Amino acid sequence: MEAFLPGAPLDISSILELLERTAQKYPKKEAIISVDPHTLKFGILTHLDVKNLSLQTAALLNNLGIKKGDSFAILMHNCAEVLLFELAG
Repeated sequence: MEAFLPGAPLDISSILELLERTAQKYPKKEAIISVDPHTLKFGILTHLDVKNLSLQTAALLNNLGIKKGDSFAILMHNCAEVLLFELAG
């Protein structure tokens, strides 16, 4: 990933591998910064947070009976949690 060029393939086999690599390499670096438009409060998730929360979200989906390859809808405002569901699905 160090030599990433736009359009060049990444040397990863899964989203999980990407999350694990970035969490290991940049555990405390900001990965997602969000702002609530109503309160203007900031939310910051580090790469380690994103990995851990994505795994927890995947476990939640699994507990709901949603398995790998299943389709599901995300009906939410555009927020950081939507990205976590996309990474987990």
